[in-house]
Amino acid sequence: MRSRFRWKIWLPVLMAVGLTFVFLSPRQSGSDTQEVWCDVKQGSLPIIVTQTGEVRAVYSMDIKAPMEWRMDLQIIDMVPEGTVVQEGDFLIRFDSSQLQQQLDMAKDRLAISRAEKQKLETEIESRMRELNNSLEAAKYSQDIAELQLELLKYESENRRQDARLEKQKAEVQYAEAETNIESETIINQARLHQAEVKIQESLGQVRELENKIQEMTLTAPRSGMVVYNEIGRNDRHKVAIGDKPFPGEIVLSIPDLSQMEILAEVNEMDAMRMQPGQPASLALDAYPEKVFTGHVKEIAQVALKAGKEENVRVFQVVVTVDQTDPILKPGMTAQLNITTRTLENVVYIPLAAVFESDGQACVISKSSYPAPIPVTVTARSELYAVIETSKLGMDDEVSTRVIDPLQRYGYSDYLTRTRERKSLISDALQEMHARGLDYDYDGRRDRRVITELDSTAVPVDPEKIRAQIQAMQKSGKAMELDPSAMKKLKQALAGQDSGKIEIKSLPKEQAK
Repeated sequence: MRSRFRWKIWLPVLMAVGLTFVFLSPRQSGSDTQEVWCDVKQGSLPIIVTQTGEVRAVYSMDIKAPMEWRMDLQIIDMVPEGTVVQEGDFLIRFDSSQLQQQLDMAKDRLAISRAEKQKLETEIESRMRELNNSLEAAKYSQDIAELQLELLKYESENRRQDARLEKQKAEVQYAEAETNIESETIINQARLHQAEVKIQESLGQVRELENKIQEMTLTAPRSGMVVYNEIGRNDRHKVAIGDKPFPGEIVLSIPDLSQMEILAEVNEMDAMRMQPGQPASLALDAYPEKVFTGHVKEIAQVALKAGKEENVRVFQVVVTVDQTDPILKPGMTAQLNITTRTLENVVYIPLAAVFESDGQACVISKSSYPAPIPVTVTARSELYAVIETSKLGMDDEVSTRVIDPLQRYGYSDYLTRTRERKSLISDALQEMHARGLDYDYDGRRDRRVITELDSTAVPVDPEKIRAQIQAMQKSGKAMELDPSAMKKLKQALAGQDSGKIEIKSLPKEQAK
């Protein structure tokens, strides 16, 4: 019994000593320890900015939705993304059923207008035939009156006077017939013109709708590969069948694959060190073994917000790819390395080997282990830091293992920013308190729902429910009622049929 008791005391102590020896001994021979030591190097060090970017074409032809505002544009068919098309090939089709209905109605109106004109022409022809007959009858009466007057030239004056009156009457009738024909001709021309205008209006509507229906099907204006565009305002997503883009919104693009570039977003500090012409290398995530070269084309002059981070700003950088390759396709992601400058004849070590002690940069070398050596970091890249110190030899090695009380390089800056953020939050809470806007965040953080609806529970008497809740309130336990349980509880307390309710109390250790 005593032996077992002694082992319980000494076993943790021996394990702690053993672990301390393993982790702190610089001369420990083992693969894990050997991996933490890195060489101190001297020579040229390129300062490289590493960022993820997206491949896109330098030149691209955008395909836009039709400019039709009188109806919803809905995609019903579309060529698959990545398809290589030729000029004139099908790209995308929008729903034209509503336009087809309007076209059918317009064609009906056109047919009615043409029928009305044909009916009008028949009526005019019949009316003009009657008028011409009346004119011929008036002409015949006039000729008869003239002949009768000629035959009565040797008769009495009274009979000749009657003949002259008949002749004048026939001349008047003939003149009236001519006038009627002239007037009717003018009226008929106006009526025919109106009918023709109505036909042309209907015909124009038909042609307009036919053109709009044709515009609902988009074809390739040039040969190339089809790339889907992102649409939407709040929920940006690649265009798909069933979507309803806005009129004139870009839905597809056909890029020129002979010239490609990379679009990336870099932070403010890295952007300030970039300038056009700087060399770059890139590798596609899909083909990491293939490395391309390029150069910085342009850096945006205006910063953008990085996602939902209000205080983080980024700059867009465009890198032109020097080579042309079929595997370079728009939308692919690539790891981009931009060389902002090259430092000559400098001493540098892995960035992971630089630590901090009370805000002072330092390293741990084999020769000084475990005492830290203060260093000055004059420059840094993504992986390496340029240092200055007289206590570190070129044949020495530095450790990447964190040793108390050291911390990773840059951690103090992180703590400073964190403290500043906490200070701002504290100031905001104090201002809320001064304005009477207090809220017990800590008191409500760990609250639990302790009421559940159970269809198998036995109905509870309202008085028992009230007594149970009062007892739970006095005990100080956290309690929160979900809306459905609260509704049924209120009904039960009001004496109404509320169904079956089960109230559960949290265990004492959970209610703390």
